Amino acid sequence: MPGEEIYELHIDVFTPETIPMARLADYMTSFAELLGHREHVHFGKVKQGSLVLAAHVDGIAQRKVERRVDEVRYGVGPELARKALQEVDDKLAEDNAVGSAAATRRSMCI
Repeated sequence: MPGEEIYELHIDVFTPETIPMARLADYMTSFAELLGHREHVHFGKVKQGSLVLAAHVDGIAQRKVERRVDEVRYGVGPELARKALQEVDDKLAEDNAVGSAAATRRSMCI
C-alpha cells in the first residue's frame, strides 16, 4: 500500500515456529493496545527469523499512531498505551527475551 507505515515488534527468543499460540496472542493484544486506533491498525504478518510481529497503519491514522507511540516512549500519553508497553516489557522479562520496536514507512508495496 503506498505510503504504508509498518510498526514491528521484535522478540529475540522465539521464532514463528516456536512461540506458543497463546503467548503470541498475548503479545499481539498488548502490541495492538500500544498502537491504539483499532479500526486503522491491522495485522500484517509474523516474519521469519526471530519473532517479528508487523502491523500496518492506514494513512488516516498514521500521525495519530506515531504521536501515541512517541508519547508513550517519553512516559506520557494515554494510560492504556503506557500500560500496554509495560505489559510487553513484563512478557519479555517472563520469557527471558529482549525486544525492540521499529517503525518504517514504505513508499511502495514490495
